[in-house]
This record gives sequence, structure tokens and C-alpha cells, in this order.
Amino acid sequence: MHDDIYGSAVRLKRKKQTLGAFKNGRRASSIYNSTTWSGYEFYYDQPNGTKYPVWETTSSWQVPTVYYPTNSTYNPACNFSNGKPFCDIAVWNGLQDSITGSDNKLAQGGSNSNMTCTSNSDSSCTKHYSIWYEFLGNMTNGVYCSNMTVYPGDNIASDIIDSTRNSSATSSQYVMSIQDTTTDPGVVCGSQSYDYPMSYPKFADYIIERNEHNNLTSTLANFSSVTMSGTMYYNNSYNSIQIPVNAGYYGQIPMEN
Repeated sequence: MHDDIYGSAVRLKRKKQTLGAFKNGRRASSIYNSTTWSGYEFYYDQPNGTKYPVWETTSSWQVPTVYYPTNSTYNPACNFSNGKPFCDIAVWNGLQDSITGSDNKLAQGGSNSNMTCTSNSDSSCTKHYSIWYEFLGNMTNGVYCSNMTVYPGDNIASDIIDSTRNSSATSSQYVMSIQDTTTDPGVVCGSQSYDYPMSYPKFADYIIERNEHNNLTSTLANFSSVTMSGTMYYNNSYNSIQIPVNAGYYGQIPMEN
């Protein structure tokens, strides 16, 4: 069940990327290629070698501007009306309990920048910017917040919390809060309390993704630079994501376009 969910428009389907298992060791031993994801999955090991529960992930970034792709298989690209995929980029952070995605559990939220075009020039494109969230496995599609106006360059703040914080529980109450602090600073996209069967999140994700729609993988749009900052809550304290980077506790995901 879920309560106090804000937003209504359901649009894009997100697919958990199967990345394979972590190897022993650090840094370069955990690099995985993906066709849809690019970014990092952070964690932190306890002294006994098991992973700390990561109860919260925060992140901030600016909504990237999208432009017509210059090296697309399609001509014109982003022409959704002709059965071709539109062009897209999503930026999000999230919590998950398995690096392999084998249990299909991921709480995620962020911004989306997409475009459809009628010819092979940027001037022919209609662009749309939005904020969304999803609890993978419990929702068929992500929820897009239609009560928010989003522009490229806007500052986004995302906070995802397992508020139950009991790794032995059968499910947890999740609080999801995504805000556009530039255009609508007082409006929150997300859920005040969502019952979700993931009680031991171990990884905090910081990802750029191209989505699926009608079983088509979106063409990756050209886009402006994106820098994500963030913190993770584990071991009873908030820690910068730079700490697991320095310790080598992360999986790196380069996208193969």
C-alpha cells in the first residue's frame, strides 16, 4: 500500500540494469558496462566484511539541457511519431539492496529531460523537462509530478529515506522527496510514506540513464554537463559520497551507447 503520493502522470518505464556481482577488492575490480546506465553505486563495508545498511541517500544537481543527437542511427532521430524512440536523459539517485538487480528492488527519484523532433535539426524539436520517482517492482511505470514546472538548469534536491531502519523487517516505510529548488521550492514530488519490501538497502545509486518507452530504448540525447553531489547515511552518521570513493567501495558503470 502507499499513502500521500504526489503527482499523477505516468509515462516512462525504467528497467533495473543487471550488472553482475562485485568481485573481491576495490576500485577497478568493480567496473561494469551498461547500455542504459552511467554512474556509480556506493556502499561501505563493516569491519566484519558485511555491508552497512544505507538508510538514506541525498543528492543535488542541475537539470541538463538536451540537444539533437549528432550521431544517431535514425534519420531523423527522436521522431517518436514514426515508431522510433524519442531522445532522453534521466538523472537520479536511489537506494537498492542488490548490485545485480536480481530481486528487482530499487527506490529512485530524479529529473528527466526528453525531446521529440520532426527533422534532423535541434530547431525542430519539442523538449520536455520533469521530475519523477519510482519504487521498482511495485509500480508499472514511474510517477511524473504534473504539479511542478521544471526548466533546464534548475537545481534539483533529492532525498530518499528508509525511515523504518530495521534490516530484519519484511518491509520498510520509505520517504521520497524530490524538489526543484529554483522554480518551485515549496513543492515536493514523492511520497510521505510508502510501504516497500526492501528493508536492508546496501547501495546508494547516482545515475544518468536513458529510459524505455513501448519496449524501445531511448536514443541518448546530446546534453549539457551534469555534476551530482551527495551524502549517504550509514553507521549512524551522514557521510559524503567521497568517503566510499576514497575507500574504493563503489561500482562504476560506463554506458555503451
